[in-house]
Amino acid sequence: MDAALQPRGRRRAGRGLRRRAAAGRVTVRRRAPGRARPARAAAARGVRARARRRADGPRDRARRGPRRRDVPPAVRLLRRARERPPGARRGLRHDRGRHRRRAPRPRVRRGRHGGLRRGGDPARRARRRARPVHDAGRRLRGRAGLRREPDDHRGPQARRRPRRAARRRRAPRARAPRDLPALLPALLALPEPLIYKAVSSWFVRVTAFRDRMVELNQEISWTPEHIKDGQFGKWLEGARDWSISRNRYWGSPIPVWQSDDPAYPRVDVYGSLAELERDFGRVPTNEAGEPDLHRPFIDELTRSNPDDPTGRSTMRRIPDVFDVWFDSGSMPFAQVHYPFENTEWFEHHFPGDFIVEYVGQTRGWFYLLHVLSTALFDRPAFRSCVSHGIILGDDGRKASKSLRNFPDPMEMFDAYGSDAVRWSLMSSPVLRGGNLVVAEENIRDSVRQVLLPLWSTYYFFTLYAGAANGGDGYVARTVGADDAARLGALDGYVLARTRSLVERTTALLDAYDVAAACEAVREHLDVLTNWYVRTQRDRFWAEDPVRSTPSTRCSSC
Repeated sequence: MDAALQPRGRRRAGRGLRRRAAAGRVTVRRRAPGRARPARAAAARGVRARARRRADGPRDRARRGPRRRDVPPAVRLLRRARERPPGARRGLRHDRGRHRRRAPRPRVRRGRHGGLRRGGDPARRARRRARPVHDAGRRLRGRAGLRREPDDHRGPQARRRPRRAARRRRAPRARAPRDLPALLPALLALPEPLIYKAVSSWFVRVTAFRDRMVELNQEISWTPEHIKDGQFGKWLEGARDWSISRNRYWGSPIPVWQSDDPAYPRVDVYGSLAELERDFGRVPTNEAGEPDLHRPFIDELTRSNPDDPTGRSTMRRIPDVFDVWFDSGSMPFAQVHYPFENTEWFEHHFPGDFIVEYVGQTRGWFYLLHVLSTALFDRPAFRSCVSHGIILGDDGRKASKSLRNFPDPMEMFDAYGSDAVRWSLMSSPVLRGGNLVVAEENIRDSVRQVLLPLWSTYYFFTLYAGAANGGDGYVARTVGADDAARLGALDGYVLARTRSLVERTTALLDAYDVAAACEAVREHLDVLTNWYVRTQRDRFWAEDPVRSTPSTRCSSC
């Protein structure tokens, strides 16, 4: 190989570059052996950068964003972990979906007698860090302050360093900042979890009655229809045991007491205040003397273990609380304090007639209502369910209060009215399971296509109905069969179509097809405003005594 293309340390010429250089088509230049990058040039670049930062004004710093030291260390560590690709480990580099180990960078230092050595003891490295360096007043790290001897003095040991030292240098240990309590609100607001940890949990054995849940699902009317045997039905078929405990302080305490001595195990589960008073002699009360089943009052109830003949072990409540979804699933009977109160009312009103939520609740609220209702009552929790689609923001992501990616509802109410917002939602495909992008243009279109024509027709009717019969007004009455025979063709058509609209809309709303009912109303408004009112305007004007006078009625009317 040509001497000009000899590999030097980690810097190597590519295979294609060496081939073209051998053919004389390209010239490869390299730094002479023993020369390193000038330390003064690197120091000058650092001095110029610091001077430029000091000369920048507030507007330049705001445009460039916060400096690195302005970001709290803990937040910076979490952001660095978020930017790391999935599966990447310390000491690895992510390259188009693959992970490969970095080649070790040579770390060569001059020895005491002019020789080269690697690594070094920690005390010697600490002394070297404390020494003053070049005239810029800042010691250089890395290749800028590295000088090598000629190749004759470098051996194979100079191009290697221990893997442990390389790993320690690439990924220093992250240390918690001293002001961590003050940073906790900022850390908890980040979307990344702080830690994953395996903990013990209490479960409901859902697999024991999973088949029964699938059977009771057939008694529920779903909108859209495919949810029954599709997303919800498939989820029921693969249901697993439900973890109901959480290791938190606030929440509904799990009424389970365990023995604190494994040699004498015992588990007691309580279902009422009367049972607690029977075994513990009292009920948990707060500072006001009122019964309170929350922590820390309920944790004060302890008693000796009846199964321990020595009398040393104690029955204590487990520290876990219920998952909040357990409270949501208990809504049908917990809201009326069943079975302790309102027993007759609950038996006549359960299951519920109607429930509505977005499609994601097929694995959340809908599912847990069905689980508890099947386990406790062997009945479905609701008869009819509307599972609408997802409300998206103007950026295509799920509408979120934290992202603020949707129009402000109060501003839309003030600008277009609540009826316009309500109509744009009810007439959209979201009630049929599709997704909806909430945009101001959709609300504006509902005003222009539905509300304004409806208001114009109503205003036209009230104006001329009040001027009919010589100004006495028109008295509305039911149109009988004899009256219908004397009506004009277009008047009879409008009345018949209105009656058909009432029947069709009632049937669609009974089937919870709100979008189709809105479409039927919109089609009727089109016939009423663009055909009936427009063709009958001259007749109403002729009945107006003011417009029918020659002095006030023009020829174009």
